Amino acid sequence: MKRLFRPYLSIFFIGSFLVTATSCGDDEPAEPEFPQEEIASARLVLEPEGKGALATVNYGPNNQNPGALLKANTTYNGVLTLYDAEGNDITSEIAQEGDKHEVFYNPSSGLGITVEKTDDDSKGNPIGLETTLMTTNAGTGTLNVILKHQADKGASDPNKGETDLTMPINVVIQ
Repeated sequence: MKRLFRPYLSIFFIGSFLVTATSCGDDEPAEPEFPQEEIASARLVLEPEGKGALATVNYGPNNQNPGALLKANTTYNGVLTLYDAEGNDITSEIAQEGDKHEVFYNPSSGLGITVEKTDDDSKGNPIGLETTLMTTNAGTGTLNVILKHQADKGASDPNKGETDLTMPINVVIQ
């Protein structure tokens, strides 16, 4: 009788060992390597080259639909400033972590705007906190300013990463 149970006991112990070895793992979810920034508000200042008035766009809890009036056929130098919930300027922190952040400027269809990013991270990739914005023909539409947190930034891709800020700007070009 003892010989009859020996193979079964061996199989039982080996099976138990395999189940135990494969089920013991770290069930805790991994913390993200770089947490998202807490951005509560932003300001985009557009200064026309040559003469003209500044266009300042403020976005935050009390201003979710900001607007900008721009001149047609004009080049603007843009600076985006970011603030936390206490109103502290955190732009330099984002710039220091530029290899993990990028700002994307997406004009709505038919809006005569092109944007070139003029600042780079430590690897030579664009960040987008500083820009050159060019208008063409008169028109209206929306310019969506989106800050992405991308742990592995690499090539510019607006579909990668977590969104830290979405700032829609209603634009009128005259």
